[in-house]
Amino acid sequence: MYKSTSILIAILAFFSTIAICDSTKTIQAQQTQEEISSDADISSILKSESGADQAYIWYLFHCGYAVKTKTKLLIFDYVRRHWVRQDEPEHRSLSNGWINPEEIKNLDVYVFVSHSHKDHYDSTILGWQDTLNNITYFFGWDEAEGSKYHNMVGPREIFKECKIEVYTINSNQNKIPEVAYLVKTDDLFIYHGGDYNGDIESDFAFLATFVDKLDFMMANDGCVGQITEPIRLFKPDLIFPGHFGGEEHKRRTLVDCLPEYNFGCEVKSPLKRGHMFSYNRGDYD
Repeated sequence: MYKSTSILIAILAFFSTIAICDSTKTIQAQQTQEEISSDADISSILKSESGADQAYIWYLFHCGYAVKTKTKLLIFDYVRRHWVRQDEPEHRSLSNGWINPEEIKNLDVYVFVSHSHKDHYDSTILGWQDTLNNITYFFGWDEAEGSKYHNMVGPREIFKECKIEVYTINSNQNKIPEVAYLVKTDDLFIYHGGDYNGDIESDFAFLATFVDKLDFMMANDGCVGQITEPIRLFKPDLIFPGHFGGEEHKRRTLVDCLPEYNFGCEVKSPLKRGHMFSYNRGDYD
């Protein structure tokens, strides 16, 4: 009896291993069309001007993403490390998910920080202005004064100039003010949700007065109202999940739950820091 039981357990374990491996292959297969960028890629991309409806997107760790549009580089919620040990590489580059000011110093750079929690805000970003010729900062709270800084304390702040438009919705997490960003630039509409968890119905109705459809969005990995409502309303072509805490290898919740809503959008999950994606609106028209 014990021998038969042992054989049965061994067989079940074998097939469980196959199932797990198949699941992993499925996750990895979803990424086969994406690029893991190199320094050579970065140099040519940053020097070129893509179409107004195109972009390159790099995953920078946890909730951080960089977006290269036709004329600008947008950086959202960049942190070098937090609770997960991240040894800084000898050579920092977008290709490995680290910001090197020398690499981007000739670009028009806009930096966005949703709130002051250490997994979203790293004060090292303030030092970039010593190297970069053109840099502008947006904070979701009252952080700094000066012509380069814009404190989007709201509620529902609006910033407009000829090159970029920024709209925010606000929430408060344990008395920590925070925002989600809607950015319009180079004919693209981009949304970064940070840890927003505010008045979902009225806040997104407010944003709907400025945008009908998003090109792509970055949001925490989860199927809750503050994540699914902008997807339902604005139908982004692509969704880039975040808030990984160094666990990029795990299967994403959004991958599993979004088909239930039939939103018709695609989830792009980064496999590693520095994972690069490309976007062309024409591919989704």
